[in-house]
Amino acid sequence: MNTVADIYKLIECEYGIKLDKLNSNSDLMGELGIYGDDFDELMLAYAKKFDVNLDSYLWYFHTCEEVGSPFAFIFPPPNKRVKRIVITPELLSKYANLKKWAVKYPEHSLPKYRWDIISLKIFFVLCVLLGLFLAFVKS
Repeated sequence: MNTVADIYKLIECEYGIKLDKLNSNSDLMGELGIYGDDFDELMLAYAKKFDVNLDSYLWYFHTCEEVGSPFAFIFPPPNKRVKRIVITPELLSKYANLKKWAVKYPEHSLPKYRWDIISLKIFFVLCVLLGLFLAFVKS
């Protein structure tokens, strides 16, 4: 049986967060500051160490992205379209014993495309084209 102490050890090993800063209800993102890529790496390490099936895991309910798009205020990213569900060591311990991620997510819908990211890519392409145009005009 996996315990909360086992989860503490994983968090300490992965992020160097001292055990005295952890409790069973510590919010991994809010209190401990684990988010984005670090959060994803923790979840992958958790799944591997405790053999937890994460097929039903939806990242955007639990964490934000490492770096957001400046267009996110127009086109909110997935995590801004849903109410965050806190992940705690206690919750991780519970699902480690079940061997599967069993959070019941509320009904929700996301746009088919990530317009915040698409807009950012278009912006970069336009900047490159403008730079090439200006370099061509000057020569």
